Amino acid sequence: MENGKEKKIIEIPVQTEGTATETSDSIRVKDERESKEKGLQEQLLRLQADFLNYKKRVDREKDEFKRSANGDLLLNMLPVLDDIERMIRHHEAEEFCPVEGVRLIQQKLLSTFIKVGLEPIPAVGNKFSPDLHEAVEVIETESEKDGMVVQEWERGYRLGDRLLRPSRVTVGKVVEKAGD
Repeated sequence: MENGKEKKIIEIPVQTEGTATETSDSIRVKDERESKEKGLQEQLLRLQADFLNYKKRVDREKDEFKRSANGDLLLNMLPVLDDIERMIRHHEAEEFCPVEGVRLIQQKLLSTFIKVGLEPIPAVGNKFSPDLHEAVEVIETESEKDGMVVQEWERGYRLGDRLLRPSRVTVGKVVEKAGD
């Protein structure tokens, strides 16, 4: 004691090199933590990829549903378009004024259908294809029209890759005569 005062001794902990087991334990804990972090990061990346795949699948399904609904509606409307076309053909020879108005309606209806993806299938002058055409008649023709569509009875349509209705057509065929 100096001058009536006590001296306080302050102990400061000194960090010393740990033993070999303490060092390996801390390295092991650090490795485990890094391994756990990597695992969580990989899991997060997988979840993110799964979510993106899910989102793409839902978008595809939504588009397919929309196309299917449009296709069903268009398929039900095609007879109306057919009737308009038949009426125009029937009255074309007459100089009947309302035919022009009906023709404008028919063109507007068809252009509206085309905007939503409806495509008329080319028929007359093209080679007959059972994937696109339905033969309702076969007639004898000259050789250059063999296997070709020579008349269209009802226009066919597709919506994207989906065939809504085949074209109903007459197909030309060369008939070989006996003795030639």
